[in-house]
Formats: sequence, C-alpha cells, structure tokens
Amino acid sequence: MCGTFFEAAADFQKELPDIFNHLCFLLNLNPLNKSNDFRLEQDFIQSVNNDHSRVSFPAKVRKNYKYDTNHWSFYYILGGIFLGLTYVYHVSEWFLFPDYFFICFIVTGVAIVAGFRNYFYSKGIFLFRHLMLFGLLGVTVPALAIVLFLDQQIVVDTRVVNAKIIDYSILKDPRNKVLIYEYRVDNPYLMNYPKVLKFNAFGLELADKEFLSIDMELSTGFMGLTRVSDRKLIYRNADIPQQMP
Repeated sequence: MCGTFFEAAADFQKELPDIFNHLCFLLNLNPLNKSNDFRLEQDFIQSVNNDHSRVSFPAKVRKNYKYDTNHWSFYYILGGIFLGLTYVYHVSEWFLFPDYFFICFIVTGVAIVAGFRNYFYSKGIFLFRHLMLFGLLGVTVPALAIVLFLDQQIVVDTRVVNAKIIDYSILKDPRNKVLIYEYRVDNPYLMNYPKVLKFNAFGLELADKEFLSIDMELSTGFMGLTRVSDRKLIYRNADIPQQMP
C-alpha cells in the first residue's frame, strides 16, 4: 500500500480518497504536490474539511499514546497489591477452607476477565500479559477480599467446637523472638488447619498452665465460608474446664 501511495498517488486517491487524505495528513506530505516539494498545504486540508462527502481531518492529533504515562488499569493493580493482598493475607489464616479454594477462585476470576478480552482491548489493554496481570491483581484479588470481608461481617451461624489436647510442640518465632505453642488435638477437622492451633506464649504464660483442651468458636458467613471467630485454651482448674462466655 505504501508503494502505491507514493508511486501511483493519483490512482490511490481515486480508489481510496479518505485513506489517501488521512495518510497525507499523518505523514504531513502530499505526493501529488510535486511542484512544491510534496508539501501538505493548508489549502488541501481546507478543501477536504469543506467537502462533506469526505471524512474531515481531526482538529488535533495527539503526539503520545493515550496511556503512555498513566494507564487506568494500574490503579486497580496497585489497589489489589497494597489493599487486596494485605487484607486477604491477614484474615485468610482464620478461614477454614482448603488451599485449592484460592486456586479455583483465582482461575475462575482470571478466566472471566479473559472472556471479556475484546471489551478490555477497547479500553486500552492490548497485551495479553497485561490483561492477565489486571485480571489477577486488579480484579480477582480485590473480589476475594470483598468476599472474605462480607462473609466476616454477615454471620449466619456460630458454634463452639471443643477439642482435647493430645500433644504440643514449641516453636520459636524468628520475627518476634517469642515462643509459639503448636497444639495437636483429637479433632481431625481442626488438625487440617494447624495454623489455628498455634498460640503465642508471650501473653498467655503457657508454661505455667496445664492445658486440657481448646474451645474453637466457628462462624459461618452468608457466603458459606467458615472461620475461627474466637478461641480459648481450657486449663486445669480443680479439674473443671472453663466455659466459653
């Protein structure tokens, strides 16, 4: 096409007048204006704009790509990193769901975004890797944070599960330099989530008490997710376990 535009400009203008005009405008030259060093003169521009049968030239052409320095999707991605991931990291340890829940949620969210690829292409997301990054951090992570937040705030059921302590191990937290007691109980369901069976020894004075069992208050939100809303170690006190308030 470029060769035809320069070598057979008259035929090109006859067959594709609008494309010819706008190529002249974008290249800032007119291959038909041989007598004046192929300059794009103002008279040519005005003649095209005054011809209502032709597509007129824009009043102004942007020199830079619209999203050259600031793309709208970056706000969603940064929000997903600093707000979404932070919230999910802090609250997810108290939710009792299997690890594949995260994988299924992420795959589903990214797949939904990918299904609207043409829509996001029209909004300036041209690269597939950009779309995947936006789908993961800009959409799926914030959506997961919202689901966990709503499930935490809207509780539909609460129950207390008592589990007998059968063994424990002592770990040292390298960050806080405190001891962590990791208990093992006779409840297989709770044993699937060892993170909720870890207690910081700093505020509990665990070494001074003989613990018998753990009371776990489990809450189920309207999204159907279960989380530990409260927990209490029951220790020996005249052989009478303490009751949950």
